[in-house]
Amino acid sequence: MAYNMDMSKGLYPGEPGYIDFPLNKFPNEMACEGTFTEKFKYIHSTVFHSKFLKNHLCTLDTPTYTDIRNRNHIEMTKNKRYFQPKEWNLNKLLFNYDCLWHLSANDIKYMNTLTKFLKMHIQDLYREYNVNIKQRQFKPNGDWYDKKNI
Repeated sequence: MAYNMDMSKGLYPGEPGYIDFPLNKFPNEMACEGTFTEKFKYIHSTVFHSKFLKNHLCTLDTPTYTDIRNRNHIEMTKNKRYFQPKEWNLNKLLFNYDCLWHLSANDIKYMNTLTKFLKMHIQDLYREYNVNIKQRQFKPNGDWYDKKNI
């Protein structure tokens, strides 16, 4: 999709030249059906699995995604090693997507907790060193100060 690509044009909304992107040159891409959301919403792998089963894209004949996930859990509990199925199919894809989904969810929880503790520490430093309000970056509730209004 490098049609008429120019590095001086904006890639994101608000950048100069972003509006100039010729959407009429991509009719197939613009014809894709879907829904729109303000924030990206991750779809859990069990939702994918149930949709694939309903649409007959997954079968219950081969080891299913849940069988693979349970086998991995058993291997991790008993032998402290990861299990990866040999056959490359949709169930293996769903299993790996599930692993990535849980890793990203854990990262988000960790980063939110870390941010909370860092803001608490900064508030303690403000009190300890009597930092003037005009020099502070965070309000006592953890929000950013709007420097224009101070």
